[in-house]
Amino acid sequence: MRITPTENTGWFVRATSWFTRKGIEQTTGKAVLPDSTRAASHHPSLMFGVTMVELGQLRMRRVPQKLKVLASLATARRIGCPF
Repeated sequence: MRITPTENTGWFVRATSWFTRKGIEQTTGKAVLPDSTRAASHHPSLMFGVTMVELGQLRMRRVPQKLKVLASLATARRIGCPF
């Protein structure tokens, strides 16, 4: 199923989409926007909540960065995520 972009996006949705696209481009070399981000863009309050959780996880200092990346890759592999 294709998720269509919303027509009336606010500044927060546009900024979050841009940063997400840039982060994926740095990681994979492709400037794509995941379907989860497109789906969340239809509900800005949901997108705000998800963004705050993601930023909080990125700023955690108790777990080494390499372990965070390893856990992310293991989770993605387990659920079949193409990223």
